[in-house]
Amino acid sequence: MANVYTKGSISERTLLVHLTINKWAGKKSNKDQSRKVALKNNASADACTLVINLIGGDHLKPINRAADEAYRVFKTESLPMYDGGWRVIPSDIFLEFQGRVKACIDVYNQRVEEFLEKYPSLIEKAGGVERLGEFAKDTVLPSVSDIRNRFAITVQVMPMANTTDFRVRMMDDDLDEVRKEVEATVKASMQESVKELYKRFADLVTKVQTTMEEPDKQFKVVIIDKLRDFVRRLPLMNIAGDPVLDELCKDAEKTLVNIDGEQMRTDPKARKQVAKDAKAIVKKLDAFFPVR
Repeated sequence: MANVYTKGSISERTLLVHLTINKWAGKKSNKDQSRKVALKNNASADACTLVINLIGGDHLKPINRAADEAYRVFKTESLPMYDGGWRVIPSDIFLEFQGRVKACIDVYNQRVEEFLEKYPSLIEKAGGVERLGEFAKDTVLPSVSDIRNRFAITVQVMPMANTTDFRVRMMDDDLDEVRKEVEATVKASMQESVKELYKRFADLVTKVQTTMEEPDKQFKVVIIDKLRDFVRRLPLMNIAGDPVLDELCKDAEKTLVNIDGEQMRTDPKARKQVAKDAKAIVKKLDAFFPVR
């Protein structure tokens, strides 16, 4: 397992970020109907919960897809740090991170507005007896304003904990263990961040390796594009200053990210060499920080 090598103060070079996604599921439980269903089946009144699909169809799918994309970008642009969803990013890429996440939030909000425009007509149909039947009697459909308040994506940003913070220094004489606990927590969290980078790196290079090792497997330039983008950003994302990652990043730059796509499709010898280079990098990644 790799050690965490720090370049100066982590608290000065990083920020903590947290993403919260709120969505309306379009469903609602009904206690009265749940009780009736339970009793009808000779069960206890609290044996089941009946959930009513208020609008039906796939009307919420565009919103859910936008939410998934926002989370994917947030997770890709950051590294794991603390429990509860808090992740870490280098301060140097904050504006880039903010721009990418904001673009996803804008799409999410647009999908919400598109849904809200048609919501009145949807509930007019959905609230009718022809669809909900007896369930319509006990079901109150939320208003547009109420639904709008159910949708939101927010990003929280906080500074990283600093063990030289005055609140810790005030307790140095009597509670030095507090400082040690803070340092141990940060170090353990940094190990998770480093592990995540090793895993991402290994996954991308392994994809190149397995593709090149199979002569008949179609080569797609996108796998190199993804690796190139990762290698370009790795020096900034390497917040722990892990020297092995820095070294292997240079190896990938020399041997993998600039390969010729057409040559990989037509030259078996060149393809075999790239597979060999990729395998060597994966072997080093696994040796320093096993990820599989």
